[in-house]
Amino acid sequence: MDCGAAAAADVDAFMRHIDWARVYRRYQSAMYAASEPLAVGHGDVSGALLLDVRRAGVFDEAATLISGARWCDSAAVSDRASDVPTDQEVVVYCVYGHEVGRTRAMRLRAAGVVARYLRGGIDGWQAAGRPVHVKAVAKTVVS
Repeated sequence: MDCGAAAAADVDAFMRHIDWARVYRRYQSAMYAASEPLAVGHGDVSGALLLDVRRAGVFDEAATLISGARWCDSAAVSDRASDVPTDQEVVVYCVYGHEVGRTRAMRLRAAGVVARYLRGGIDGWQAAGRPVHVKAVAKTVVS
């Protein structure tokens, strides 16, 4: 398709007219619908490998970790999927159990890992009085 000399200006004009807030709401709705069946509650993590997938900056600032969990940089989950066992259920958690945990669980599942996400994240876990421990200064990375 030949848009002539003003092709870049036409694309810019088109992009300015997109309702990005509406696009994001539709994305959120689709992502939540696709990931909701993967949710687990606080009582459903027994026997699962717990992966803390909070973003690096958030993890660095956090004081606690769910007992027994290992940290895996959320930005590297897809790259590190081959390091995650495929013969054991994996439960990932982020801060609140929203976008980060949900999308990381879906990425791991796409790589063949039986992954789910923790509803409510570590915030909900702590609010429910579940065990956490003070995390060490050094990150424990999935390997």
